[in-house]
Amino acid sequence: MILYVVGYCCWCWALSRSLVIVVACLVIGVIVLSYISFSLYNELNTRVTPLEKENKDLKRQVDYWRRYAESVEANRDQLMETIDDLESRLRNYQMWLSGNASKILYLENIINQYEKIMSELNKLNETYYYRSFRLKDYRNPLLPRETTLHLGYPGEAYINYRLYKKHLKMALKYNPVTGEYSVEQELIEYVKNVVKESIPVFKDISIKLLAAYAEADKEFFTNLVLQIVHQLKYMETSYSKYPVETLVEGVGDCDCLALLLATFLEAAGIDTVLVIEKLGNGLHVRVGVNLPSPPDDLYKYGRTQAKYIRYNNKMYYLAEPTWDITKADPLDPSILGFFIGDPVQTGKVITVIDV
Repeated sequence: MILYVVGYCCWCWALSRSLVIVVACLVIGVIVLSYISFSLYNELNTRVTPLEKENKDLKRQVDYWRRYAESVEANRDQLMETIDDLESRLRNYQMWLSGNASKILYLENIINQYEKIMSELNKLNETYYYRSFRLKDYRNPLLPRETTLHLGYPGEAYINYRLYKKHLKMALKYNPVTGEYSVEQELIEYVKNVVKESIPVFKDISIKLLAAYAEADKEFFTNLVLQIVHQLKYMETSYSKYPVETLVEGVGDCDCLALLLATFLEAAGIDTVLVIEKLGNGLHVRVGVNLPSPPDDLYKYGRTQAKYIRYNNKMYYLAEPTWDITKADPLDPSILGFFIGDPVQTGKVITVIDV
């Protein structure tokens, strides 16, 4: 019995020792496995992090190229619509050409004619218009002296005024309600602009004439300019010319000649106005000249008065720009109209234009 107990105790001790060894082995195994697992996790984590970043970059690139592809697709659709529209227009244009061949040919002929005309006009640019005027120093009735003034103007500048400037016709407007005549504002502005644009062209001529010929005597200068204007032929025109046109062409009606006279005087610094009159059944234009002192040259030739108008508290002595060179010598001081202030027939003043 005792031996049995002793043997059982020995067996229990040996069994417990084996269990301890087994438990110890298990603990060591768990520790080793945990270490190995942790090491593997760290290694995997080190490898996965760059891959995740690369994956995000790839996703962004995929999104970018997807949007780009969508944009290209939209542009392609728009481009196709544009191509369709252009093809439609081209077909319409071709149909128009086929139906208007005769008109196109007609326009081409007109263009060719225009080019030929312009070619001929360009030849005029090589010309120089030259005109001579007789001038008479009438101040000594017993010993009158004559001289000649030569004026020239390049063809190119004349063509510019003749073909490319806007022209209006001087005319009166009748109001049937009031029974009065008037001049439209557009025409007044046109007249002012004509003189303003022309002053630089005549400035050198006027200053030379005033200083060298008239010896700074503004009354004598005005009468000399009247002699120049009176040597141009009176002829009705379809519009009011620029002074250069009147001077080069040598003809004009009362408004053209008045504009030329006013431009000469304004270029010399002499205050002038255009006096628009109703004379008979038509319109007549004279020039009013504000002189430093009343004119007196006309009294030496039998005149008894100097005709003038008052405007803006100034006295403007009247000058007659028209002259019939076929019936009277423009250098004959005995004929009315030769002098500034000559008492020629006048009409009803409609308006006065300060140029």
